Amino acid sequence: MIADTLKQLKEFILSKNTYLTKGYDSVYVDSEGNINDGKDAIFPDDQLGNYFYLRLPKNITFNYDNNFKVNDCDRPLVTNTQVILVCCMRDADPDLLMGNLLSTVQKFDPLITIQSGILKSEEVVTQELSKIKKENLQAALQRLGANYTIVSITFMMSAGFQFSKLTCLTNPCKSC
Repeated sequence: MIADTLKQLKEFILSKNTYLTKGYDSVYVDSEGNINDGKDAIFPDDQLGNYFYLRLPKNITFNYDNNFKVNDCDRPLVTNTQVILVCCMRDADPDLLMGNLLSTVQKFDPLITIQSGILKSEEVVTQELSKIKKENLQAALQRLGANYTIVSITFMMSAGFQFSKLTCLTNPCKSC
């Protein structure tokens, strides 16, 4: 549901912003407060080149919205998911980088609602690493190079959800 959309968005961003070399679509905050891709802590990491990641900071919410109504019988269920996009790049103009990302995200899906953005690298690092120890946060901020640009965009993705017929439910087991 959401994972497939994030993968598609990641690929779309990479295809339209060819100066980015890598993207991550399933990033989370681990138990120590680091930004993790399931294998390694990836933020901030100036060894990864020009990269970005998509992170879900909150729960998926559901509501019933008539904008997604298909017919008179079904109550339309809508999924709403907040997403944080963080982009790290060397020698970039933060205004231009954010403008490119805003345009790309909006062109991917017109139902995306842009909520906020951060242009200052130090503020993005502070936001993203807010759950790590204070001394580790200070060390991360000190390691930021003057030519390392980090921007962040927060947006809301909304999509209609189609209920499956109960006779068509599939087994969600990954190892089956």
